[in-house]
Amino acid sequence: KNVESVVGKAYQELLDAPKVSNESVDEDWTTRFFNIAKEINSEEMQYIWGKILSGEVVNPGSFSVRTLDTIRNVSKAEAEIFQKVSSCVLCSNKDGLIPQNLSLLEKQGVTYDDLIILSEAGLLNLSSITYTLDFKATTKFWVNLLSKKYLLRITGASDKAFRFSYGVYKLTSAGSELYTIIDSVPNEEYILAVASDIGKHFYNKADIALH
Repeated sequence: KNVESVVGKAYQELLDAPKVSNESVDEDWTTRFFNIAKEINSEEMQYIWGKILSGEVVNPGSFSVRTLDTIRNVSKAEAEIFQKVSSCVLCSNKDGLIPQNLSLLEKQGVTYDDLIILSEAGLLNLSSITYTLDFKATTKFWVNLLSKKYLLRITGASDKAFRFSYGVYKLTSAGSELYTIIDSVPNEEYILAVASDIGKHFYNKADIALH
């Protein structure tokens, strides 16, 4: 019954897929997935697992076996916290990043305890090591931070390169893969606050553009 429910939800997702890969899903991945799916009783979690299955069918290799094992142990309550926190995520390449400015996060209803819970669930790196978004910026080099609705572009304000370093929390591989299927959109107020915070750190050194 659980498997049928997960497959049904995956089917509904695939109806809206613009293109599906001709590549077959790996057999070992499929076996691992359905061994887990039969244990998923919560309808909300079945919805997540349905999206994982549909995502893997559309693009095989989107979700690693290690990610399946991590999400298998994520509770409904932890998934709800992750959905809330995911509205604060900005992506650089394939990395999901959360600014370390706790006052900005608290205004979005995200507490440090929430981050600890996600760290214990294997979805967020929250160690004593400080991760930084780190690159050299010039007028001809920029970095894009992407949410599911906005693009934040940071460009050096002159031809002279400077080191751009901004503290962030980093999602784990499992967290970044889960983020791709979570329904969450950051609000404009939060994105503007992040842009302002970056601008204060690098006044006269960087130009910030929001799209």
